[in-house]
Amino acid sequence: MTSAVEALELMKTQEFAVVVSDMNMPVMDGLEFLSIVTEKYPNVQKIMLTGNGEVETASNAVNRGKISSFLRKPCPPEKLLKAILECIQKYQIHKQELELIDKTTVGSIKIISELIFLSNPLLSSLSEDITSIITFIADKFLLPNAWQYKIAANFCLLGLVSLEKDNLLTQIKNLSIEESERFYLDFISTGGEMISHLPKLGNISKMITALNKSDGDISFLEPELRDGVKLLQIAIDFVFLIKRGYTQKNILVSFEKQEKYLHKNIKVLWNYEIVVQNTLEEIPIAEVKVGMKLKRDVCSSKGLLLIPKDTTVNGTVLKLLTSFAAKDTMITNVLVELNLKDSL
Repeated sequence: MTSAVEALELMKTQEFAVVVSDMNMPVMDGLEFLSIVTEKYPNVQKIMLTGNGEVETASNAVNRGKISSFLRKPCPPEKLLKAILECIQKYQIHKQELELIDKTTVGSIKIISELIFLSNPLLSSLSEDITSIITFIADKFLLPNAWQYKIAANFCLLGLVSLEKDNLLTQIKNLSIEESERFYLDFISTGGEMISHLPKLGNISKMITALNKSDGDISFLEPELRDGVKLLQIAIDFVFLIKRGYTQKNILVSFEKQEKYLHKNIKVLWNYEIVVQNTLEEIPIAEVKVGMKLKRDVCSSKGLLLIPKDTTVNGTVLKLLTSFAAKDTMITNVLVELNLKDSL
């Protein structure tokens, strides 16, 4: 293949471990071509073939980290083959490292989510509500960084994990809106710092930490991260205000009058589904399903609180309920709120 343009088109449809390029090519020279490859496919290894007069240019490219190595022309076939094999090995090692990081990240997210629930089920329920709103908006508008926004929503209340359930409820219900916001934003910022060391969660940490900018200036962030911060702020305040007893209509009318909530996608929340019927029913644990909300504390036969009231049932809660019921014959039925939804 002699055209850099053709090569870039081919790379859109196939995976390549190594790209070998000449310095002098028509339309696009090797340095420009490999720079594009680096930008679009940073893990691909790159080899440049150069003439004697191009050594300085090639050397500068290597120094900038854009090119794995360069070989002078004419290059013996065995030398080129050796360089390619070395690059393939580097590519495979790097790919394995990335796969390990991906698995570590997924595992970390799962563990943290379960720890949040075990330490404070109410907090876990709030996080699920916030994530639900972010998912609704992201999926509705096919936002390009949706996965980061959803993880940020899942972790944005991590800093509140040290608060006891009753203390958290007090802050939500009894403080003024301004006092409550100042209170929880300090904790939220701490949560952002806590996850900053996890692989691949750097941008998510930045978004959560930026929620505590007292002056609202988040211009230091990249545009897509600024958008994520704005959406998180909307979702968090929406959920907290719903918990304080405000109606969806009152919240959104208020949001539309405040600059900090101005966002091109906020109007879609008028169609967001929230629970409007409080249907309570006492059912056997065997009939409990994910999505139901516990409306009575689940306690052991000795009076020990196992799962508090207002916990939304997820996979982890369901496993705990089943386990408790198997060990304690006093735990048979639970009072739940069925998750019946209407569109407002």
